[in-house]
Amino acid sequence: MGTRLRALKIRAIATVDSGDNPHAKIVFYKRKDGTMADKTPTVEELQKQLKDATEKLATATAKQAELQTQLDGKKAPPPDPLAKADPVIKAEVEALRKRAEEAEKREKANADAIAKMQTDKRRAEFVAKAANFPSLGHADDAGQILAKIDGVLDEAERTSFFQKLQSMETLIKKSGLFGEMGRDTGEAATAEQKIDKAARVLIQKARENGTTLQYHDAYSQALKANPDLYTAYRAEQEGR
Repeated sequence: MGTRLRALKIRAIATVDSGDNPHAKIVFYKRKDGTMADKTPTVEELQKQLKDATEKLATATAKQAELQTQLDGKKAPPPDPLAKADPVIKAEVEALRKRAEEAEKREKANADAIAKMQTDKRRAEFVAKAANFPSLGHADDAGQILAKIDGVLDEAERTSFFQKLQSMETLIKKSGLFGEMGRDTGEAATAEQKIDKAARVLIQKARENGTTLQYHDAYSQALKANPDLYTAYRAEQEGR
């Protein structure tokens, strides 16, 4: 009678080309609960475990790279969505991108041109206004100043400002300060007044010629052109 083996744990089964005990009978029983503590995993289970481990490794590697980038103070560039795209599609997208950039450049150039036109128009407008106020000096310079002043005033303030400016200009013209030399206005009685009047006439002529002459320079020129007035002025000063 053969020997009955019990409570065996078979860890592996191998096949051979020729058995040595042809009369042996072996009976296998499946465990009732279907599990064993030392159950050998199947190929599918091993493949799943390998896949899970690979995904965890990839996640850990990406996180490590992100942390390293933060430590280096550099932001990793985003992946190029066209890197692996079809060459035809990639070329079409690049062409569209180039057309969009060119359109943006044209739009900016047009906006700059319009802004320049508006600036030039505004400058010409205030240069024309400044020409109505000779006492402010050269129209180009005075126009720029008037434009800056106009930009910070509201409508009521703007109206009041230009009304007062016009009134001041009218008073200056009526005062005779810009009258021609030699015209008797009855105002230049003393040598000092005559020198002052001569200086202001030089300033007015400079403005009419499109140049600017400061008062102290005009005063000096008036003295050089009229030495007799300087002598009379010194006599007036000494007689006081």
